[in-house]
Amino acid sequence: MIAQQFINGNWVAAIDNGSIELINPATEEVIGIASHANGKDCTAAIDVAQEAFKTWSKTTANVRAEILKKAANYLRENISTIANDMVLESGKPLAEAKGEWMVAANLFEWYAEEGKRSYGKTIPTSRADKRSYTIWQPMAAIIIRPVHGQPHWQQVVRWWPSHQKPRRLQVCIWPKRYRQQAYPMAY
Repeated sequence: MIAQQFINGNWVAAIDNGSIELINPATEEVIGIASHANGKDCTAAIDVAQEAFKTWSKTTANVRAEILKKAANYLRENISTIANDMVLESGKPLAEAKGEWMVAANLFEWYAEEGKRSYGKTIPTSRADKRSYTIWQPMAAIIIRPVHGQPHWQQVVRWWPSHQKPRRLQVCIWPKRYRQQAYPMAY
């Protein structure tokens, strides 16, 4: 299996064609090859994410919630396959892997619902003719690079395989499977 980077709706190799082996820690066998991102790849992804953010930030909370719910449903429907991949990449027991992904699904659903309730506040002022208030709104695109030892469900914003511990199969496979089945090109 060769895992590429997902940038601008496409699977692409690293700009400098770098790659890392994905190792099964239980057997020390190579289970795949992943593109190895560097600063150039990160800059390209950030540029695209900033451009996409212009559209995404105008998307209603209800539409964003539906996308997150699709992610939750996808995880629940494919929990066995995803958990088996995690066992290969991390050496975790299958039950623990399934548990982590079920937590991820629950979090997607929870944030989908919470996002619809991002209410602002009216703040009292010292003047009767003035009103201050806050509103919650999207501020910027972000990039997250997984750190070895961090639970995989915390690595779903942008996927960057770690160069320190090349055992991150999920960060390469999960977005591809989800994108193919559930993720609309919202931006």
